[in-house]
Amino acid sequence: MPIDRQRNQKLFQRMSRLLKQVADKPQPETVHHLRTTARRIEALVQALAPEPGRNERKLLQRLGLVRRRAGKLRDMDVQMSLLRGLKIERDAQQKERLLERFSDLRGQREKKLLDSLDKETVRQFRKRLQKTATNLSLFAEPAPPGGSPGAALPFDPVAASLQMFSRVAREQGALREENLHAYRVETKQARYVAEMAGADRRGQKVVAELKRMQDAVGEWHDWLELNQRAKELLKPRPESALMSALENIQRAKFREAIAVCTDVRRVVLEMGTGVVPPRKSAVGVGSAAMAVTA
Repeated sequence: MPIDRQRNQKLFQRMSRLLKQVADKPQPETVHHLRTTARRIEALVQALAPEPGRNERKLLQRLGLVRRRAGKLRDMDVQMSLLRGLKIERDAQQKERLLERFSDLRGQREKKLLDSLDKETVRQFRKRLQKTATNLSLFAEPAPPGGSPGAALPFDPVAASLQMFSRVAREQGALREENLHAYRVETKQARYVAEMAGADRRGQKVVAELKRMQDAVGEWHDWLELNQRAKELLKPRPESALMSALENIQRAKFREAIAVCTDVRRVVLEMGTGVVPPRKSAVGVGSAAMAVTA
């Protein structure tokens, strides 16, 4: 399946709109869309322009900065939402104190994001987006190593995505709390490359499976970060009901994430070569640790 160029060029138009919207008013969902659209454009440029020109290099640098700052703000919004939805009668005051601290941190992170989106920076940013989107060499099919552009084979984003996932699966050791988030980040690249195929049914299946895994791992990671930040900000007493609840939810989400990772790994590898890497022995970390080769 060839690249859906119309769909991919629309990403640049969307990013241009989001920059202005976030600079004017950084609403949680708009910040989230800014972050994910930046990731998709990064994946697109890196896949189609392995040797980017000066404009594309500058664009990638700016995208990375804004994505990281938007990500930190988005993480804060998610954690505050999780905390607000946590039903707990004991230590209700502790929960309110934590929400106040989170609100202060969110304000700091919002300011940092907005500092990187002043009027002139956004203007230059949008200019680079437009130039990259209209750069025909960027959206041409890449030539194979040592070959000429005219002899290039069509770039198959679904095949490339499956190869990327297979490589991560081969190289990844047993999944634990220490490396599960990094695994999610690495496989995101494979998902975004598969999305380049647009309406291709096989590509959509790859995207759906990887999204299922990334959603499960992301949910666990949000609770993990909430738990860790609560410990840092509150230094709670050992018998804190709030902390006990956070620990229990975090462990449950970890078990769910591992189960989903195992299933998705099987499905996606079967869609590719069908060769499943041998399992490695895993040694748990602590009494609550779980591991799986992925």
